[in-house]
Amino acid sequence: MKHRGHYVAVGVGLFYGLACRLIFGLNSSFPVLDGVFTVMSFAFLFFVPLAIGGLTVAFAPRESSRRWPYRIFMPWVSSLLMVLAAGVLAWEGLICIVFALPIILVLASLGGIVAGLIVGRAGHRGLVLAGFAFLPFLVVPAERQAAEGPQDRIVQTTIGIQADPENVWREIVRVPEIRVDERRSSFFHFIGIPKPIEAVLSYDGVGGIREARFEKGIVFREKVKEWEPPRVLGFDIRVDPASIPPDALDEHVRVGDRHFDVLYGRFEIEPRPEGGVVLRLDSRHRITTPFNWYSAFWSDWVMRDIQETICQVIKTRSERL
Repeated sequence: MKHRGHYVAVGVGLFYGLACRLIFGLNSSFPVLDGVFTVMSFAFLFFVPLAIGGLTVAFAPRESSRRWPYRIFMPWVSSLLMVLAAGVLAWEGLICIVFALPIILVLASLGGIVAGLIVGRAGHRGLVLAGFAFLPFLVVPAERQAAEGPQDRIVQTTIGIQADPENVWREIVRVPEIRVDERRSSFFHFIGIPKPIEAVLSYDGVGGIREARFEKGIVFREKVKEWEPPRVLGFDIRVDPASIPPDALDEHVRVGDRHFDVLYGRFEIEPRPEGGVVLRLDSRHRITTPFNWYSAFWSDWVMRDIQETICQVIKTRSERL
């Protein structure tokens, strides 16, 4: 009977999480709800996990809900099952799941701790259940009033290269197809971030169009704004979200869409007195989410990883010349 109580507690947390994912995802099917219920919201990403943890512990057998390990870790079971089900149902892709999972687990534990303390000391299980169940929906109106605006982010990558500036310049202006053995693998590529393939340039000089091609058919159109050979190459970056295949990136991290966009790129080659050069690659991207401080952690990390891959290819090729 005791084990049955645990199954019920986890089942309630799982069912509640999936129901909220369905409700907060309605804006995709009903545009009139856009901005009211959305997965990319503080209410969903932060308060739904909190409620899952609270409901899991509040429904648990009383003796279990009093134990700290249970309060902290049992909400993880409900949360992980919810995330797994969302992935199996194709409601979320692996990229979004990985990005969201740390905050989901932390807040689920916090919800479990709060519910355990309240139920353990004062009882009132019904009030606790109602409070957690309605909490995300009560946050929605306040969140809409306090929404964050767009935030520009700068990511800088530097690498030393034992080559002349002219050799490095040739390798950054146009990047012939990157062979499989040259493509550096990383955690982000494993979860679905496309790898760079090549870059072509329509003509030398300001106004030239540089197309940077990535896996899964993604193409960035880069219009040259700075052209100072062999020292500086800078360009605006544009991508049409409609040109990105639906399976290339998760809906919520699609480049050029409402939540994330890449705006500008700049290579700078600086000769070193002792020989060789320092190559610096700067990029500017935009994030627009209700939790920019959390999104920025992941977007900066992803952009830095992509830039390190590109710079490493340029270094290897330049030093072979």
